[in-house]
Amino acid sequence: MDFLGDYTLHTYLHLRQTGTARNSTMLPFQEVQSIFAHMLKAIAHCHAHHVCHRDIKFKNAMINSDGRVTMVDFGLAVHVAPGQELHDSCGTVPFAAPEVLICSPSKGYDGTAADIWSLAICLIEMLCGLGTVESIVGLTQDDVSNFEHIASQCLLLCTEYVHQLVLSYAGKDVQGVHRDSLTKVMRCVFLENSKTRMTVREIGSLEAFSAQTGPLPKPVSRRHEDSVRADEDARSHSTGHQVDGEADSLALRFEDVKAAVIEEVQNVQVIDVHTHLLPPSHGKLMLWGIDELLTYHYLVSEYFMVGVITTLQKLGLGDLSDLKGIRAWFAAQDLDEHVDRVFRLARVRYAVMTNIPYVEDEAQHWRVATPKPVTPRLRTALRIDSFLKGDWASVSQALKADGLEETLEGAKQYLRKWAQIYKPEYMMASTPHDWRYPEPAAAASMKPLVRAFAGFGASELLEQVVAPVCEELSLPIALKLGAWRGMSPELNPCCGGDGVASADIASLQALCAKFPRVKFLATVLSRANQHEVTVVAQKTRNLHLYGCWWYCNNPSIIEELTKMRVELLGTAFTAQHSDCRVLEQMLYKWEHSREVIGQALGPYYERLVRRGWRLTRGELRRDVQLLLAGSYEAFMAR
Repeated sequence: MDFLGDYTLHTYLHLRQTGTARNSTMLPFQEVQSIFAHMLKAIAHCHAHHVCHRDIKFKNAMINSDGRVTMVDFGLAVHVAPGQELHDSCGTVPFAAPEVLICSPSKGYDGTAADIWSLAICLIEMLCGLGTVESIVGLTQDDVSNFEHIASQCLLLCTEYVHQLVLSYAGKDVQGVHRDSLTKVMRCVFLENSKTRMTVREIGSLEAFSAQTGPLPKPVSRRHEDSVRADEDARSHSTGHQVDGEADSLALRFEDVKAAVIEEVQNVQVIDVHTHLLPPSHGKLMLWGIDELLTYHYLVSEYFMVGVITTLQKLGLGDLSDLKGIRAWFAAQDLDEHVDRVFRLARVRYAVMTNIPYVEDEAQHWRVATPKPVTPRLRTALRIDSFLKGDWASVSQALKADGLEETLEGAKQYLRKWAQIYKPEYMMASTPHDWRYPEPAAAASMKPLVRAFAGFGASELLEQVVAPVCEELSLPIALKLGAWRGMSPELNPCCGGDGVASADIASLQALCAKFPRVKFLATVLSRANQHEVTVVAQKTRNLHLYGCWWYCNNPSIIEELTKMRVELLGTAFTAQHSDCRVLEQMLYKWEHSREVIGQALGPYYERLVRRGWRLTRGELRRDVQLLLAGSYEAFMAR
């Protein structure tokens, strides 16, 4: 009997990437070459004998001290005839190919092509660090049962943007023919059509992987139980033989609950459901860097300086105190890489932008036949403030610019057109501070006269244009209520002059009742409205509350609102959004919010345990994920 190795490959990589000898999150490319060449040889041998492994991952490979890698665990392997399709879903997320996850009796897949996809995922993880793929495509443990969602997210790996991102992660030691080999793997394996993927022998013939190198470095020495724990804690989900981590199923001791809550809130990958960010493809419209941070209106009107300090610390610039040096660091960054770095450091899966079609400076980037690719980290939202303000002059001007009739039907065509261009998560608007729905009787009686001079009003545009189009396209409407625009005009040059007013929550409830087949998201600016709107959300199936917006984004109010919402809504709300306009604001806003939310949630779970509930880490992680990502996605998927 042969001894296959001292470690699983997962444990080896975990120790190599986190030991004291670690220089970065990546292995030296020579080491990656050696390991991957062994894996290719093993799977090529399987495929030559018509065997598909179907669960290729690091935990199913053993590695010994001389660098020999052996594939193990053939429990899901099958012998296939040439051209035979398979129809059972198996393997491990995120290594499994998308077609494996969504197969059916009528929709099969090629097992050898699926193995190739899994091997290429292993290559990315070795080059860029464990967990990279989950981070790029935005997968979490709670996605494990939603195979359609996982498959669609995994197809992001087929985009040229991600190919370049992986190459940028791989480092400067990957150059020349080796870089060409990696480029070919990225472009010829991550293809939705599995029939066009490279074969294992074609990959093995590439110069980067055609020769095997010598012994591998021995990982930093650790206690045996630490090595075992590295495997147990790995975030992998097997759809064929899933085993829950022991730590997730054990009951938490009372004295450990508070720390566990804080840890889960700190580590969860959030969805930032509303921001004002724009992608690098939008040029100067994208706000980023130290000067944008320092001149944003928070610093002008509020002197909110702690966030900038937190941001510099998160970026590793805490030792730089001179503005010139900090500017030089930002100027040296590749912008696409920097965007992804910020998202990874902030632990944000993706963020929703605010996209305004009637602002030509932005719209021009989308009007072209082939818009520049946008990072999958950013998703779109179609902003329609003019419609809810009843600003027919602005709406009419937008219709005219797009060659549409200046009528209600033309307005509907306008929204359909831009929904097709943006493919938004939702339509959204910030309502006027005195917004009412339905309009007061006196205002309604004046409609014919008003229309003659000023065109259609807010209620008409909402009832006859916005809501019907949203229902037709299954698009939610996100509302931000209670902002008093221009309260202090002297501060408006830096956008700091807007204030707060108490919103009419009855109008929101009436709108939800009027259009029960339209989903509404809402965030309210005034603290005075929060209890009422939370009760309305409890009673209204098509309403989802999100975030602590703007003047509510203070630690004391975040804590208060989080507690009240948990008590009234459970986990059926989204606890926070960043609303950031400058990219790096995401770092400090989420850092500060996580601290407060973790402290707010702790006492509830301590009370559960004190009363006799057997609270597990898995249950806690599930709830935290719902509060900061999952409930939003569940609401949007209804």
